Parts: sequence; C-alpha cells; structure tokens
Amino acid sequence: MKPFYKSIILGTALAGMLSSCNDFLTVDPVDKLTQDNFYTSDERVRANTMALYAAVTWDQFAHDFQWKFDMLSGDMFYTYSAEGQWYFGTYTSVNQYINQGWEGLYNVISFCNSVIHDMPGKCKNGVSDAAILQAQAEARCIRAYCYYLLTEAWTNVPVVENNSENITANNLQLPPATQKSIYQFAMADADFAVNNLPMTDGDAYRATRLTALAVRAKLALTMASHTDYGYDRNALFT
Repeated sequence: MKPFYKSIILGTALAGMLSSCNDFLTVDPVDKLTQDNFYTSDERVRANTMALYAAVTWDQFAHDFQWKFDMLSGDMFYTYSAEGQWYFGTYTSVNQYINQGWEGLYNVISFCNSVIHDMPGKCKNGVSDAAILQAQAEARCIRAYCYYLLTEAWTNVPVVENNSENITANNLQLPPATQKSIYQFAMADADFAVNNLPMTDGDAYRATRLTALAVRAKLALTMASHTDYGYDRNALFT
C-alpha cells in the first residue's frame, strides 16, 4: 500500500476515534481540582493537611536554619563561614541562612493560613464540620509553634494571620508586632488546638491534643519568664 493511502486510512481512523471520545477530550484539567472540586470528603481534607508536615514545606527552616539556631548558638565549636557566625554570636547582613530561616517559617505559616482561612470555603457537601475543625486545629497548632520560633529568634516580627486577605487588600507591608503580643497570638492558637484536636490520631505524624499541650506549655513557660510584659506569671507557671 502506498504511503499516501496509508495516511488517508490513518487519518480516517483517528477522526473516528476522536469523534467517539468527546468525554475524554472535555475532562476538566487536574489543576482545577485543587481549588474548586478537590474538597469533597473528609479524606481529601486530610490529604491536603499532609502538606503541613511535608519535608518540602519545612525544608528552608529545617535544612538551612534550625540546626544552626539550635546547636551552633549553644556551645558547639564551629567556625566555617556564615555557619560559624552562630558560634560567635555575631552576624553579617549577608548571612544567607538567616534569610532562609525567616522565609522558611513564613512559608510554613502561609500553608497554615491557607488551611485555616481558604480551605473551609472550598469544602463541598460530603466534608464534615469535624474534619474542617480538626484541620484548622492542626494548622493553628503548627502556626503557634512557628510564631514562637520567630519571636525567639527575631523578637518583634510581623504577624501574618490571613495571606489571602492581605493580598486582596494589597496590604503587603506589615509592621512588626511586639514580642508580648506575638506570644499572646501564639497562645490563642495553641488554646484552640488543645480544645479541638483529638488525643490520638491514626497518622503518627499529625498534631494531636498532646502536641498542642506541649506547644502551649513551651509558650507558657517562656511567657512566665518575662517579668516586664505584665503577664500573670503565677497562672502561666501553673
């Protein structure tokens, strides 16, 4: 058979296939599912909150900042380049790891804020109120921990409570909040998590009420150590 006729036969066959596959050709793109059609069950809400614990979400903070902030600022001898600045307690303005720690924690906070504020409005029939509440409580537990770390490292920092709202209002230059108010904001998140998380969870990595109690205890002890913020220190220690 000549190539010319082969082309005609192939073209006719493809046309027949295409005419019978309209459903296939008009399937909604997968990327639309994230916003409009994804949250249709409790399982999908839990699938989304897995991102709160993912290595990629925490990479900038955990890989590039946390061990320096923890070990090197203690008594671990280390003199190499910008990393060694933690040992000596003197930092230059071009220390890339400081910037990565800052961006890394706010990146985690942006994920938390999306779960807290954006996700509930996208949930369809089939998603229970309990699943939404637990997801928000997990996010607020993690957000409390992030703001605790931010204010311990930088003292006064901006509080980003709702990324989407700030972007819509073009409110992109937030002033730093005081450490006193940041502790209180984080404590409110921790309290919410304590009151709305289950004691245990089938996924071992997820925040539970015990996790939230630990975050709350860390906050309370730190707040109680401040004598100049007007806190009820006895109540915090209790």
